[in-house]
Amino acid sequence: MRGAANTGPPQLPRPIAALTWTAVGSGKGVRWLLPAAAVLEVIRCPTPTPLPLPLDTDPKLAQVLLGTLVWRRRRLPLLQLHADVPGDAPAGTAAPGPPEHDADAESGGEAGGKTGQNAGDAQPLRLRALVCPSLHEEGVDAYALAALGMPGLVTLREGEIEPDGAMGSPPAFAAALLRVRGELHAVPDMDALGVALAPLSALMASQRLRPGFAPDR
Repeated sequence: MRGAANTGPPQLPRPIAALTWTAVGSGKGVRWLLPAAAVLEVIRCPTPTPLPLPLDTDPKLAQVLLGTLVWRRRRLPLLQLHADVPGDAPAGTAAPGPPEHDADAESGGEAGGKTGQNAGDAQPLRLRALVCPSLHEEGVDAYALAALGMPGLVTLREGEIEPDGAMGSPPAFAAALLRVRGELHAVPDMDALGVALAPLSALMASQRLRPGFAPDR
């Protein structure tokens, strides 16, 4: 979703279907939100493959890059977006790392299957990935955003969205902060993500990884 100045409530000429999710590393009470039309697919997420980065990599990108994953025979960057609210954690506290990956993504099991834990044990949240197209003309054509559990589907209507200025400027790679029915959401800056990921195209190609995506034929 492209950013816009927070001059008032967003205008919605018609209801919009959107996906909301809790990102790996986000502060409590903060969810992320994108129009459903901006998401190509939601997939179960295997353990990401590390991607060594050069020393001159954008520090903001290095902080959110988990590695890469394979989607439809193509390898994509996997990102964990951060959005902390004031008072969430002491200054300098590192964002939590990714949870245990979803073994079903590699074994072919169903999303609602058993985890193999004993009855009564805590059930780990399954890691999902939202595959999104890049809006940047150069570089990777798509990337994946890590989510804790299955994203929720909501319908956004006029009067239900308000800009939120309590956090000041949006966090890295967030275009805006919104209150949706009273709950705080961060909106990914798809323009900024596309620009930041552009240099990874050559890096992935140098490792014989094909950047971007190719629809099934």
